[in-house]
Amino acid sequence: MVGRGIAGGDDCSVQVWRTVDAFVGEDPRPAMTMATRHFSNIFVLRVSLSTERLYSGANDHQLIVHDIRTRKVIRSYDSEEHGAYYRISAHVMLFVPV
Repeated sequence: MVGRGIAGGDDCSVQVWRTVDAFVGEDPRPAMTMATRHFSNIFVLRVSLSTERLYSGANDHQLIVHDIRTRKVIRSYDSEEHGAYYRISAHVMLFVPV
């Protein structure tokens, strides 16, 4: 994902941007938007080391694992009893909501 940035926030969508377009484009638009949106504000995003997956955590108590190539959901985790996701561990097997 060289030359790419990821964004997510109050619009509940996860977007991948070409950084040059985001900063100097006349009419900046994301290069792609993931197919599945959150139901509340996105607080944290992380890309896998292989750059094949994108992880998004939000105030809707969900962590969604997106496939960057297909833009589809690989898996989602619901942490209703723990609350919102504010950070995601670098080790993807240690998903711990705070």
